[in-house]
Amino acid sequence: MVRYTLGMGKPCTNCDKPVGPHGARGYCPTCYARWKRNGAPVLQPPKVAGGCSNCGEPTGLHGAQGYCPPCYQRWRRHGDPNITKRVYRLGPTCSECDDQPIAKGYCKKHYQRWKKHGDPGIVLTTAERDCSHCGDPVGRHGAYGYCGRCYARWRRHGDPGVTLTRGGYHDPSRSDRSQSGCSCGDVARKSSGGRYRKYCLNDEYFDAIDTPGKAYWLGFITADGCVMEDAAGRPASLVVELARYDDGHLRTMCLDLGSDRPVLYNRQFAGVSFGSRHMANALCRLGVTPRKSLIVEPWDGSAELMPHYWRGLVDGDGTIHTSKSRWCVGICGSYACVSAFGSWARGVTGGRAQPRPARKDTACWQWTSQGSEKSQLLAAALYGDAPVALERKRLLARELCAIDFAARKTQRYAAMADGWATGRISRAGKT
Repeated sequence: MVRYTLGMGKPCTNCDKPVGPHGARGYCPTCYARWKRNGAPVLQPPKVAGGCSNCGEPTGLHGAQGYCPPCYQRWRRHGDPNITKRVYRLGPTCSECDDQPIAKGYCKKHYQRWKKHGDPGIVLTTAERDCSHCGDPVGRHGAYGYCGRCYARWRRHGDPGVTLTRGGYHDPSRSDRSQSGCSCGDVARKSSGGRYRKYCLNDEYFDAIDTPGKAYWLGFITADGCVMEDAAGRPASLVVELARYDDGHLRTMCLDLGSDRPVLYNRQFAGVSFGSRHMANALCRLGVTPRKSLIVEPWDGSAELMPHYWRGLVDGDGTIHTSKSRWCVGICGSYACVSAFGSWARGVTGGRAQPRPARKDTACWQWTSQGSEKSQLLAAALYGDAPVALERKRLLARELCAIDFAARKTQRYAAMADGWATGRISRAGKT
C-alpha cells in the first residue's frame, strides 16, 4: 500500500503528470502509449497527402516504411508496392484459355460448356438458346439442349415428344396405342381427383371384378395387402409388402394395375404403395378395409372366378408343403375366409376337413387338406389354368400334380405282399 501511494505521486519524466500505479519506463499512460506507437513520448501529427513514397496518398498515422497502407501491404506481400496481383502459372493450362485445368484439359468455365453442349467454345446468349425439340427458349440452363418442359418429358420417358393429353400421355410415334406412351399401357396418369401423378395407375381396376386377373389380385390383396388411412381417417392408399425374394410378384402386380411405380426395398421386405383414394374406396367396398386381418369377409363372386380368388388368398396366406412324403395345402386367416375356403375345397376334394384355431391365444383360424390325393386335387383346381400366380407356389403345385399317387400305392402294396410272403414283414395275428 505504501508503494502504491508513492507510485501515484511519482511524476512522468516527460509531462510531469502522475505515472499511476505502474509507471512503465517512467511515463504516464498517455506518454507511454505515444512512446510505444511512435518511438518517442511526443505527439506526432498525421502525415499530409502525398506522404506515400510510391503513390502520393496520405500515409495515415503510421506510414510504415514510408508507404500508405495499401502500398505497404503490397510491399510486405510481394516485395514491390506496385504489384497489384500476382498470377501463378504452374503446370499445364486450359486448352481454350490460360487458366488452370480441372477436368478433361479444360478450366471450370470451358468444362461446364463442354459438359452441357459438347463444345467448350460455344457461347450462347439467352435469345440464341432455343430448345432442340420444340424451338422455345430454353431459359437459363437448357439442359441437354431442351427447354424445361421437353427436358422433364425426356427425363421421365426418355423422349421429349411424349405429350400430355386429357386422358393421359400420348406418344405420337406409337400409333398402336390410343392415348398412352407410357410403358405400362393405356393408363391415365390423371387421378380421379383431377391431379396428375408421378407414376401411372389404373384407378378403376377394382371397380368391377370381371376377369380372372382382377379376382386373383383381390384375393392376394385380401391376404397380404393393407389399405392405409389419411389423417382424417379416410382410406387413402394401398400398400403391399412381401419377402425380398418375391419382389418379382410385386412387379407383376404393378403391370396388371397399369403402374410404373418402382418396388422399394429394406433389409427383409420388398414393398409397393399406390396412392389412390378411388382404388382404396373400391377395395373397402369389396371387404379389404383397414385393420382387416381377423375380421375380413370373403368376396362372393361367380363360380368361374372364385378359384382365381382363392388362389390369390392361398398365395398370400396359404401354404403348399410336404412332410414325410405327405403333401398338404392349407390356408390361415379370419374365420369367415377360412370357413368359406374350406367349403369350396371340400366340394373339390370330397374331404371332410374343418377349420380349426391356429393357436389357443389368437383369433386366427386355419384349414388344411387331408391326404396327398386330396391335396393334389386341390392344387390342380387352384393352379391348373392359372394366368397369374406366385411363382414359387406354382412350382410346388406343379410338382405335386406330377406325382402318380396310384402307382405309389400299388408299389407299396406289392412291397408289403412280398414282405409277407418272405416273412420279412409279420402280418397281424401271425409271428
